[in-house]
Amino acid sequence: MSKLIFLLMLSLLVSSCGSGGRSDSSQPETIALTPKIELLNSDTIKGDRIQLSGAKSEGSGALSYLWQLTSKPSDSQVSLFNDTSQDIEFIADSSGAYEVMLTISANNRSQTASLTVNVAANQNPVINIDYSDDLTSLLAGETLSLNAQLSNDPEQRELSYLWQFVSQPELSSLPSTTNDYLDFTPLVRGDYSIQLSVSDGHNTATQAFEYKAIETRTTLVPNSNASLSAREQVEAVFGEGSLDLPETHDAEHLAIATGSDIGDHFSFALHLAEDGDRDIPKAQTDRQRSEIKTYRNSPEELTCKQGEAMSVFWQFKADDIGLSYSFSHLFQIKGDADHPLLTFTARRVANENNALRILHSEQDTVLAEIDWELIKERWLDARIDFSCQNDGYVKVVIAEVATQKELVSVDIPELDMWQDITLDKLGFKFGLYRRVKLNADDEQFREGLNSLVDKVYVGAIRIETH
Repeated sequence: MSKLIFLLMLSLLVSSCGSGGRSDSSQPETIALTPKIELLNSDTIKGDRIQLSGAKSEGSGALSYLWQLTSKPSDSQVSLFNDTSQDIEFIADSSGAYEVMLTISANNRSQTASLTVNVAANQNPVINIDYSDDLTSLLAGETLSLNAQLSNDPEQRELSYLWQFVSQPELSSLPSTTNDYLDFTPLVRGDYSIQLSVSDGHNTATQAFEYKAIETRTTLVPNSNASLSAREQVEAVFGEGSLDLPETHDAEHLAIATGSDIGDHFSFALHLAEDGDRDIPKAQTDRQRSEIKTYRNSPEELTCKQGEAMSVFWQFKADDIGLSYSFSHLFQIKGDADHPLLTFTARRVANENNALRILHSEQDTVLAEIDWELIKERWLDARIDFSCQNDGYVKVVIAEVATQKELVSVDIPELDMWQDITLDKLGFKFGLYRRVKLNADDEQFREGLNSLVDKVYVGAIRIETH
């Protein structure tokens, strides 16, 4: 019996020693699942193709992938396709935050990771145009160059260009082009509308250009450094006899001055107590004038014949000149009739503010007016477009040079813009023409005219025939 107990104890001892020295290598070693999301884009902007990869995820066995878009901007329409692939991509159709979740699985185990992709707004390209000229009109056959090479994209993306002729005269034919510049040579007179579209591949910026191809253009530009006098410069362009200046008073009535606002300009002066009207002594006339005129001896392209359409551009400024209750004309469209067809006139009005008025025809119909306080001693840009015919039209714009603020904008599509005149043309007058007395025999000047010298200034003049 004791022998049996001893054998059993020995067997247990041997068994215990054997199991303690042996390891079980039949179970596979487990590696932790680690999902990793890699954003392959260097930057993310609206319109980009967002590329995400799970290739760097870690885990034992064959990994499977499940992608989910857990949040996106409220206006986004994005949804994920091929969402069980190792890599995915989608178009960011809105700016804002996109939260993406990746779940990897292996051996009946899963782990999840998330990544937020912040997508910036894509700004429009910025169009910058270098002009060969700043005019909005061209002579038929003249070339204008528009260069868009200075345009840029805020995100530094490559730009593409498209020039299109939106409208043009019926007989003309100008093709679209994809260059970053446009050389524009209209051969047919009329109105041209051009549109430039600049795209970064996602956003497109556009800019329109309106041009009129014209028949003639004449420009009078005062030059203080020229060898010609002010009179000679005027007559070289507008023709002999194109100045009406006082001749009975030996003083300077026309000169060329210069200034920081517009540079060189003509200065017209009238002397209240001394000047007559041209060669008429002051004792025999009730008027004074110091002005340029563009008819009679002027070239044909400076006058408007019946049926023609023209544009006149110029700059002018009046000192705080004395204003009478009659008239102080600063500009006229006039034939050989006694009364001008269209007039810019400064006038004093009883119990009202003094004003610059735009008057039409013999009835002196007021088309527009500006408080004199708003314009005196300020340089103004003026433009008139009109047709010389009884059923004509007129457009007038006056703006401050310094601010380009419009002070007057007149657009009358139907207006009588012709006079029954012997001389079959209309001309233009620039300067100062005024009535100073009630009549020629009156020794007293009209009330309000108390400045000894009054001056009006005129810059470059441009006259175009359409």
